[in-house]
Amino acid sequence: MKIQKKQKINHSCKAIVFSCIDWRLHLESDGYFQKKYKTFDMFYTAGSIKGFLEKENRRLFLKQIEISRTLHKSAIVALTAHHDCGAFGGMSNFKDEREEFAYYQKILEESKNIVLGAFPDAKVEKYFIGLQPDGKLWKTSLKKIK
Repeated sequence: MKIQKKQKINHSCKAIVFSCIDWRLHLESDGYFQKKYKTFDMFYTAGSIKGFLEKENRRLFLKQIEISRTLHKSAIVALTAHHDCGAFGGMSNFKDEREEFAYYQKILEESKNIVLGAFPDAKVEKYFIGLQPDGKLWKTSLKKIK
């Protein structure tokens, strides 16, 4: 019996993406990141980046980046926030969409700074995901934030 050597298969990826568990997002936004990165790790949690802002959860979130970088050599950390996120109280916490967007821009930047504090060499990208009802489904629009 001939024993074959196991071939080592590369399973690195380009990014780790932080996304909300909200089902309305996944069909289109996951497809967006699939096209953009081809390979990526995904971390779903209520509120997406909310855990970076909560001291009791921050370590868990940073650990996910460490694991992705160590095991899969990911270089990009993609942070997302989305319209009408229930983990942040939804639209009822804002007077309008402009105020909501400004708030998410602020916390995306705060989250980015937390990530860079732990991983100064990481490339951090920030995205806001818009949501609009479209029949029985939801239409998303992703906007990269500078």
